[in-house]
Amino acid sequence: MREQIIKILMDELKYSRYSAEVTSDDLLAIQDDDIRKALMRWLALREMTPVSAEGYDAVQLTDRMSYPSALLAIELLKKEPLVAKKMLKGFR
Repeated sequence: MREQIIKILMDELKYSRYSAEVTSDDLLAIQDDDIRKALMRWLALREMTPVSAEGYDAVQLTDRMSYPSALLAIELLKKEPLVAKKMLKGFR
């Protein structure tokens, strides 16, 4: 699964090898069921599922970042809302 994600990130989203590896590891570590389901759907179909937290939505965040990164942002919003909000300031 890790190599599949790395390949998608590099080939389709033009991540560097290093960024793809780090992001892949982060994506595989997602614990939240809704975010994990959204990730699996995106990997299989490239369809974005709206997943939200703290007033942010993953699909809306794709205006400024890739969908996998948006999912990681939503996960961070659920775990560490104050930290995530500082990082996402201006992303709405």
